[in-house]
Amino acid sequence: MNKPEKTAKADALTEAIRPRLLAIWEHYKNQEAEAHNALLADNYQAVGPDGSFRSRKPMPEEIAKAPLTAFTLVEVRAVPLGPDAALMTYTAEVDGPSGGHMIHVTYQVGEVWLRRAGEWTCRYYQATPVTK
Repeated sequence: MNKPEKTAKADALTEAIRPRLLAIWEHYKNQEAEAHNALLADNYQAVGPDGSFRSRKPMPEEIAKAPLTAFTLVEVRAVPLGPDAALMTYTAEVDGPSGGHMIHVTYQVGEVWLRRAGEWTCRYYQATPVTK
C-alpha cells in the first residue's frame, strides 16, 4: 500500500528537479558558464566520462573545450535520499564535435542533488560512457 505513495513522491521529486537539470545541460550547450555554474553547489565535484575528476565548478575554458551541439536526456528519475537530497539518474545522448568531425555518444549519469534555501543544486555528477 505504501508503494504508490513512494512512487508519487519520487515522480514529484523528479519533476521538481528536472527543469534545473535541463537548464544545466542547455547552459552548457550554449557555453553559458555563469548560468551553468549557478545551478551547481559551491562544493560541486564531478567525474567525467573519461574518468577525470574535478573538485570545483568548470571554468568557461573547460566548457568551451568540450562543446556539444545537441543532447537528449531519457529515463530521468529521482530517488529521494532524505528530505533535501536526491539521486538523479538518466541516460544522456550527446552530439558534438570531436577530432574534426561530429560524434554521437551515450552516457549513463548519476547525480546527487541538494536542496538549500528551497533551491535544488547539483552537488555531484558522474557520467559513464555506454559501449555498444
